[in-house]
Amino acid sequence: MDTVLDIIAPARRPARRPNFPPEFKRKVVEATFQSGTSVSLIAREHDVNANPVFRWRHQYQEGLFGPVNRVQRFCQSR
Repeated sequence: MDTVLDIIAPARRPARRPNFPPEFKRKVVEATFQSGTSVSLIAREHDVNANPVFRWRHQYQEGLFGPVNRVQRFCQSR
């Protein structure tokens, strides 16, 4: 006799948001401040959606990822 357990698929866990370390966020954000780059391009290169990268840029400016590099702070693009 077959058991019900043979038929039921294993339960899937809901997808979680990735938790990127501050060092990674800082690296991505600083790359967006280089001339000739765009946030979307840098985000794609790092397999991250552009929306959190824009949020990380604001957090970077507030000093949440360590001391702000003055050159990059004032040379940022829109």
